[in-house]
Amino acid sequence: MNPLLLPVGSDEVVCYYAPFEDLSGVKAILGATLTPGEQLRKMRYREGSASARFEFCRGALRVILARHLGLLPNEFEIIANEHGKPMLKHERGRELHFSLSHSRSHFAIALAHRPIGVDVEDTGREVDWMSVARRFFSEDEHRALAGLSDDIARRLFFRWWTAKEAVVKAEGFSLAGRIASLDLSRWIEDSPFDVQGNSSVLRVWSHDNGGAIFALSAPKNLVPRFNYAGLLICELARQFSIRAECHRNV
Repeated sequence: MNPLLLPVGSDEVVCYYAPFEDLSGVKAILGATLTPGEQLRKMRYREGSASARFEFCRGALRVILARHLGLLPNEFEIIANEHGKPMLKHERGRELHFSLSHSRSHFAIALAHRPIGVDVEDTGREVDWMSVARRFFSEDEHRALAGLSDDIARRLFFRWWTAKEAVVKAEGFSLAGRIASLDLSRWIEDSPFDVQGNSSVLRVWSHDNGGAIFALSAPKNLVPRFNYAGLLICELARQFSIRAECHRNV
């Protein structure tokens, strides 16, 4: 078996996450994995921090996908379907689904053999969450938040918001119109929560690392694994860089 190959089990969904700052030592290596088209996308960002986040995210995604496919990070294409959802274009990745999300400080990448969705938000950022809930959440959700203390309500707001985003990504459609119809007002406990998707029941898991909250949505029969991936991505990036250099010198 290829020593860099790490298969995803048919019964699991894997979520890799880390803060961007943990990848600073391999920024140049991750940037070198981007295709010419991705380099152009990076250059279109007017804000330097947004450009850097794109570079980190796309480079980390390529490194993780390469590890699971047994390829180099530049040996496959990432395309978008008719709804704008990114997809793999390679014979080895025909049955591999992925989802990517990032906040200002963290990123998350989820992989499975079924459609999935992941979302991440920084819980410490300034946001008028009650106004957002009043505008976008259902009446039952808004009423539930209003009856709780500020700390608990704020935590639930971020859990519900990320969960809605993750479910919509798993379904593969637009967020508009779905965010209010997806009622999570009964999801108060920390245990996973089941929602009715377009064609099947989806389970949503929430993971809070203290600075960010992650939501993962997938078919309910899958087993989730949340993995801190900062060290893994740095090590993989260096390994792939060495392999690419060896290929160039052959």
